[in-house]
Amino acid sequence: MTNYTGTILDYVRDIKNESIASIQFRQQWIMKTELTPPKYEGDGQLDKWMPTRRWHNSSGIGSPGHTAKCIVDTSKVFIMFVHYVTQFFPATNVSEYVQMRVDPEEGLVRHYRDLSLGDWGRIWLNTTLQFGALRNTDYPSEFLGKLTENVKRRAKYVYDNYYY
Repeated sequence: MTNYTGTILDYVRDIKNESIASIQFRQQWIMKTELTPPKYEGDGQLDKWMPTRRWHNSSGIGSPGHTAKCIVDTSKVFIMFVHYVTQFFPATNVSEYVQMRVDPEEGLVRHYRDLSLGDWGRIWLNTTLQFGALRNTDYPSEFLGKLTENVKRRAKYVYDNYYY
């Protein structure tokens, strides 16, 4: 979330319009120029390699609907394509279900892309440059500490409970 003061969950819960079945966010691509380590080796590695800390070279924000990302109400969405809903269930308490587009001033997806994987950089980078020149952006500093703490806690939970 950008200028919205709560969490994504708060944002979704604040939507009271029953006809909204999908919330669509535009995205900004963050260019990853190195592959992340193949194996988790502890908190120090996360401090160095966590994408929000390591990569900042960012595209402009994609145009509405262009490779957007959605949060959907699965009780209202029947078929979902990668970037948008293709079919809603028949509406029950409203005339029809709809998709709501979120303004980037409220929220957007920071999509970290490995330029070398699948030749993404060669195939797609020029398309993303149509949305504006590359520039350095940062994850909001007031949230970075909490995000880092949460990632470390989750990684510790996953890897300390996994038996090789």
